[in-house]
Amino acid sequence: MTAPSARPAVVAPTVVALAALALAGPLAVTEAAVPTTTGASTGAGAGASTGATASRVVLRAPQEVAPRTRFAVRGTLRVGSGRRTVTVSERVDGRWRTRARARTTPRGTFRLRLRSGAAEAERELRLRARGGGRLLATSRFVVRVAVPKAATAVTTSWSAPGAALGIPLPVTGLVHAPDAAGRTAVLQAALPSGWFDLTSTVVAPDGSFALAAPTDWLASLSTRVLVPETATSAEGASTTTPYAVTPTWTPPGAAGDWTELGPDLPLRHDPCRVVDYRTNLDGAPSGAAEAVAEAVRQVALATGLRFRHLGPTAALFDGRGPHAAYPSDATLVVGFGTAAQTHAPFGGAGRTIGWGGASDSRRARSAALGDVWRIVEGGAVLRADHPWQPAELLEALTHEIGHAVGLGHASGAEQLMFPVSDGANVVWGAGDLAGLRTAGLQAGCLTAPRRSRADDRPRGVVALP
Repeated sequence: MTAPSARPAVVAPTVVALAALALAGPLAVTEAAVPTTTGASTGAGAGASTGATASRVVLRAPQEVAPRTRFAVRGTLRVGSGRRTVTVSERVDGRWRTRARARTTPRGTFRLRLRSGAAEAERELRLRARGGGRLLATSRFVVRVAVPKAATAVTTSWSAPGAALGIPLPVTGLVHAPDAAGRTAVLQAALPSGWFDLTSTVVAPDGSFALAAPTDWLASLSTRVLVPETATSAEGASTTTPYAVTPTWTPPGAAGDWTELGPDLPLRHDPCRVVDYRTNLDGAPSGAAEAVAEAVRQVALATGLRFRHLGPTAALFDGRGPHAAYPSDATLVVGFGTAAQTHAPFGGAGRTIGWGGASDSRRARSAALGDVWRIVEGGAVLRADHPWQPAELLEALTHEIGHAVGLGHASGAEQLMFPVSDGANVVWGAGDLAGLRTAGLQAGCLTAPRRSRADDRPRGVVALP
């Protein structure tokens, strides 16, 4: 960022600190492998794997059955001809014991009926098909015998479809289940990468619950309330409800006025990880610590990123000599330095007063953006020998941290990411917010790339003033 002239200070909007969020893990579904066969399986208790031979059997079996019932194992044999014999055996005390036997139709279809038994258990089963005196196909699968869980129904009531930034938004509801009292009700958001936990509470003895939807970051989300399963009741979820958190100011400019920092792929922090940062305030002006904290909050409210300050460091972003050693426990360093301490273009008669971006990253995958660079070392450094004024200091810090989370420059002077500082632009513009939305939680979590590549790390520092 460069500085042409100073202008009167503008008071920044009040900001609410970002609440802690928790990532919701996926629900596991167990599938047993089919060692020597290939084919689809509609029952989660049976699966298929590809072998060296052609597809031989398609097997369908339930994943779970109730005690003292009968269940069917059916499928199609795709090898041999005429009627073939199919046998289902169960592994008991290390030995296979026959439980059912049937003949296929001339077309190879079969259906066997088995008893579930009285006790809850996981039954390891094996299907074998024979014809013409030889083994044609074999497949192993598991059927779980369990008492059916009681249903859980969840209803919600929202006080409003959205709220302004920082204004409370209550969500109430009821859990209908025999064991509703004491269970957990979790408010989740649908992100491109899956469901994400926003906040949670304990269900009251009468089945009611009350939550507060987060309004400390700008978002437009589809949500639900999930009540996880227990030993006796299945999980339940409410219908989805959209809600939006809107700014308390009118963002100026055009929503399309933003650019990426990265020259090839977007540079991003993982929104589902806490961004740990350290500060180097040696040589900083008075009020710098408060200004850094406020700038970080400004970025948090626009992105949903969670920041955690770990304390001071001697390092500087893109630093030289003793200031080059990046702290191992942080992914962001914010500080003040001189041309002798950093590679930032602070020397000579230039007017550059800030420098921000990424110095190291790894290839990753975003459900919303595709291939990206995940930032593992980034930061912002401001010129220590500049005569800082409070409003200009806050503007420059917010601008450079905007670079450090992946944004490039805007073309309109009303955007905070405009490359020239005027000391008065301390609110996000419409283009700023549109770009930061893609850099934040609403874009979803980052995952490992689909495949490893030789260029999984970019070369050099990617930064802008």
